[in-house]
Amino acid sequence: MSAATYYLWYDAAGRIVRLAYCLPAEREANGRADLPYVAHPIAADPERYWVEGGAVALRPMQVTALNGLTLASLPDPCEIAIDGVRYPCTGGTATLSFGQPGTHRVRVEAFPFLPAEFEVTT
Repeated sequence: MSAATYYLWYDAAGRIVRLAYCLPAEREANGRADLPYVAHPIAADPERYWVEGGAVALRPMQVTALNGLTLASLPDPCEIAIDGVRYPCTGGTATLSFGQPGTHRVRVEAFPFLPAEFEVTT
């Protein structure tokens, strides 16, 4: 009898969109026929892992830096969320502005990179 294993289905960008722990004979019933998959010995958290070249890998960290109100070394393109409102960004840098003074949460997202989070007080 075969042992159960983890199967991860992923999209064209490498995002893990489905994870199942099952026997090989049950893989088809638990998966997505429209997507490729890979077997993996451990559960791979989609927030931390992706599939690159058919292999499960840790998502790389961003090198984004905040200097005053300027975000530098941004992935290009990326999306910047300020207090939950999302803005597309290209060009590698962004100058932040806020409608109200206070403490603001800034999150930079660009798959496959892990999100970068900052807190800005104005």
